[in-house]
Amino acid sequence: MGLLHGSKLDKSVCLDFLDNWDALIIEVEIIKQNLGLSIISNKNEISDDVIKIPLGMDKLSQQKIRIGQSFFRRAILSAYSNRCCITGIDIPNLLRASHIKPWKDSNDINEKTNPQNGILFNALHDTAFDKGYITISTDYKIIVSPQIYEYGEKTRFYFSSLSGQQICLPNRFLPSKTFIEYHNNVIFKNKALYKD
Repeated sequence: MGLLHGSKLDKSVCLDFLDNWDALIIEVEIIKQNLGLSIISNKNEISDDVIKIPLGMDKLSQQKIRIGQSFFRRAILSAYSNRCCITGIDIPNLLRASHIKPWKDSNDINEKTNPQNGILFNALHDTAFDKGYITISTDYKIIVSPQIYEYGEKTRFYFSSLSGQQICLPNRFLPSKTFIEYHNNVIFKNKALYKD
């Protein structure tokens, strides 16, 4: 076996896995997991005694800051009287001023910080909305994605109970039907998952 310009370690690694490609795949997945690059999703692929817990640490990084986000959140909290539009939850730390048309897709001039592009949800419903599992109609009723019905019984039961429910409307900055239509057409998961 010729490893051009290879080190002793390269040769050793190559010999370790030459006749055992499955072990190489498992080792690569473990290394990726330890580096935070992947999560092993199928527990049957690797036994519990092989999985190593990755090192947890802090790392400094540069971040983008959303200019105007603070205004947007305050405006949405005020418009909805500090209550989730679905549940009425009023714990500020559990509330999210959600963009109907996502920030990343919105223009800087009149969409990103426009309170009519906002709706106040609790953390669960905010995530479901952002991921397209729920949306609202232009008459402000909850629509549940058909994909929800592919999940467990409790999930189906919970979300199906929301279907058709009228949200609590804000005292000002009524969500724009243009933004709602964008969410319905682009974000909302309108088709069922089909498992082959």
